[in-house]
Amino acid sequence: MLISINPANQHDLDILKENFRGFVREFMNCSIIGDKGYIDKGFENLLRQGKVYFEAIKRN
Repeated sequence: MLISINPANQHDLDILKENFRGFVREFMNCSIIGDKGYIDKGFENLLRQGKVYFEAIKRN
């Protein structure tokens, strides 16, 4: 389990980008499912290079 406590005024994607190396280390060869608001194409490509596969879902 990975828990991160961050300020509420900081965007989740910014936090993920700041902690990129640790995130890749913890989730290498895993698929992550999340909301489209948590990813952009450039960062998605970086995750794929680190063998972390982000699947964006659309809220209904």
